[in-house]
Amino acid sequence: MNKLYVVEGIHDEDKLHKIDPLINTYSIGGYGLNEDDFLFLAQASKNCQIVLLFDPDAAGTNFFNKISARIPNCQCIYLNQADALAKNSHKIGVEHVEINCLKSYLDYQATEIKIKSITFDDLYQLGLTTTVNSAQKRANISKILHLGNPNTKQFLNRINIIGCSIEKLRTLVLSND
Repeated sequence: MNKLYVVEGIHDEDKLHKIDPLINTYSIGGYGLNEDDFLFLAQASKNCQIVLLFDPDAAGTNFFNKISARIPNCQCIYLNQADALAKNSHKIGVEHVEINCLKSYLDYQATEIKIKSITFDDLYQLGLTTTVNSAQKRANISKILHLGNPNTKQFLNRINIIGCSIEKLRTLVLSND
């Protein structure tokens, strides 16, 4: 099935076209979503796998949430903020990710699933929340799994979205202690 990469702006599209000039992209314009965007994506999802690739900031998270709520079975690529930071400024975005780094994200895509196999209690038992170093543990695992920079709630959602098993999470925790 063909893939359609949904991004915030034309500079993000340009970056993806540097990786593959024939890659299918759709820009939502960076300012927000309108009903035409949703109608187009719903129609496109019948023939293409929708892949969401947004900036790792509040606006990007908002776009992820709105689209994945209305368009089922989207794949999501979560960028790490450090990878998306511009070299000469404080700007952050897909367009600032190094080509090879962005290729690795494209190779490691996460498919949204509805089964929530890992719970908040699991995170608690593994020391991934409410402990002194839980934020650092989550950050280390997030980097390995390409989850971006999530807080506890986002981390839980994203590991379930990518279908991470409790066994794999336990192994990652033990290997990062």
